[in-house]
Amino acid sequence: MINRKSMIIVCLLGVFLVGIISNHVDASTQWHQLDSKHDVPVDKTWDVTLNTPINPQSVHKENVYVLNQHGEKVDSSFVVNGLRIMIHPPENGYDYNETYSLYIKDLYSSNGVKMQQRTQLDFTIEKETRFAGFPSTEKKLLEEYGEPEDKYSTMYYEYWVYGTKDYQNYIHFGLKDGNVSSVFTTSPDRKVKGISPTDQVSTVKSKVTVDEQDEGNIYVKEPNQDGGGIIFSYYGIQGLDSVWGINITEIGTNEVENPPSIDIHNKSQSTILFHMMNAYRVQQGQSPLMLNQNTDDAAQYMAEYSSNQFTCNHLSGDGNETLEDRLLKFNVSVEELENKKELIHCGSGSWIEPVKSMDHWVSNKEFRKHVLGDWTHAGTGSYLYSHVIDFLEFNKQ
Repeated sequence: MINRKSMIIVCLLGVFLVGIISNHVDASTQWHQLDSKHDVPVDKTWDVTLNTPINPQSVHKENVYVLNQHGEKVDSSFVVNGLRIMIHPPENGYDYNETYSLYIKDLYSSNGVKMQQRTQLDFTIEKETRFAGFPSTEKKLLEEYGEPEDKYSTMYYEYWVYGTKDYQNYIHFGLKDGNVSSVFTTSPDRKVKGISPTDQVSTVKSKVTVDEQDEGNIYVKEPNQDGGGIIFSYYGIQGLDSVWGINITEIGTNEVENPPSIDIHNKSQSTILFHMMNAYRVQQGQSPLMLNQNTDDAAQYMAEYSSNQFTCNHLSGDGNETLEDRLLKFNVSVEELENKKELIHCGSGSWIEPVKSMDHWVSNKEFRKHVLGDWTHAGTGSYLYSHVIDFLEFNKQ
């Protein structure tokens, strides 16, 4: 004998936003309206759980479907498994800031009982906070750019790097949890279009004044200290003409108190710093630097010393060890050098991302002069609170 126990939806997980009932749906039909949901991710999968196993043959695109705000069916897909229906988004995701309605009706249990309840969920997709023109997810990044030349992992980001052969069109993306969270590029084809910097930073505190007319510069802002959550800022490097970037960051990702231990041999941060330095030099008409391993070791040594001793005065060891002493210590023959220079950027007891050190150096007239000097080789070091770069000019005769 068939069990006539009613079949109902007991749980709809990850429910999201806004509802407009399409004119393609019979208005005379009574629907159980769930609370509308807002800020739904573009790649949202709905997880529907019922109180009895579903007959998978009863689930099809006529009784489980999503309509857009124009009443058109969205090409979503679903998977049935026991009590659950997983409703997947369209292949390219939902559209930002659009309203959709999910409808579920006329399902049958594995015992042949028809679900009497018809359920409607209205949801609105999140606003697009990532910069238009750049991919927003790892999947889209692979589709547009392909596999990166290199990947480098730091405390917060996995950097995907492209364009290091000649640095003419250098770009790197910082990924976090499968999403593109930061972008740095010197490509002339990647200028900001259709965006007002003032609008983007108006809701967060910024240490700089954003001039909407000054599209040659981008600006870095400090993490918002007034509240939690995700913040978006139109950001970049002061003084880097035509260098553009965006950053979506959680509170404290640029500077973090009491950071966890970082492998001292992990050169990812300083390698990213080296690439940014070369991209900027090439964009400004200088030759890219070559990496000198001994100098790189000396710079890494100084970064560790500076961070551990909370000092930024270019002296290491017993406090009297100079840059020249360190280069000699790491087997760089100073006699073969024409010139040398060291730049250090230290956080105030806080871990810092390499892009922040780049901003510090190129936004200062004196430091920028050193960055664009006639160097031939360099080494970089990064450790907790400090970033270091040592510039060298080998004797060309």
